[in-house]
Amino acid sequence: MAKVNKGILDGYIGKVGTVIGYFVHGKAIMRSASKSFTDANTQKQQLVRTRFGALSALQSGFMPAVNMGMSRLARQQRNTPANCFVSRNWNAVSAFTPGEAEVDYSKIVVAEGNLPSVVFSAPSFEESLSVGATFVGNTDMGKATEIDDVYLFLYAPSTGQGMLGVPAHRSDQRIIVGVPSNWSGMKVHIYGFAVGRGAENGGLVSHSSYLGSGTIA
Repeated sequence: MAKVNKGILDGYIGKVGTVIGYFVHGKAIMRSASKSFTDANTQKQQLVRTRFGALSALQSGFMPAVNMGMSRLARQQRNTPANCFVSRNWNAVSAFTPGEAEVDYSKIVVAEGNLPSVVFSAPSFEESLSVGATFVGNTDMGKATEIDDVYLFLYAPSTGQGMLGVPAHRSDQRIIVGVPSNWSGMKVHIYGFAVGRGAENGGLVSHSSYLGSGTIA
């Protein structure tokens, strides 16, 4: 039972303010309470939150591609495609001032796997409301087949929206993606990847490629 009837200097057990009292062999001992706290608002922590916030915002627009391009990876890691996207693209986002993030779109990954990739040309914006690209299908490599799907994904930073186009086959060697009329004049970043559709490679995914950026005509 705490001894408090004669005041703090006569000895007590417990904490009073910043002082802790206790008895050792009948002798009253007092010591200062240790100060233990974590400052959750350091600049370093603010920068981490800034990067995470930027990636979380990007994630929403990139999900049409990520749900396909990282679903297999997510299952292997017992994770979600969204979390895989954030983890995989952490180094694509930097922050040197709290609240201000910079995105290197050329480093963004939307698909990851061991299916052979196709080799894309630079994207073309010549046709109105569309983006096109030619590619080398690499149908003779590994588990690649002529009927594998080849996708283009377009992301518009000004609106935070993304669009996954209708796929072509590896054997087509060309793909065109049409966009809505309200995308006219928008700058977009373009990514491409392949998905296996053969008997032995069904569901396998290639690593994505960054094709570049341009403005929709």
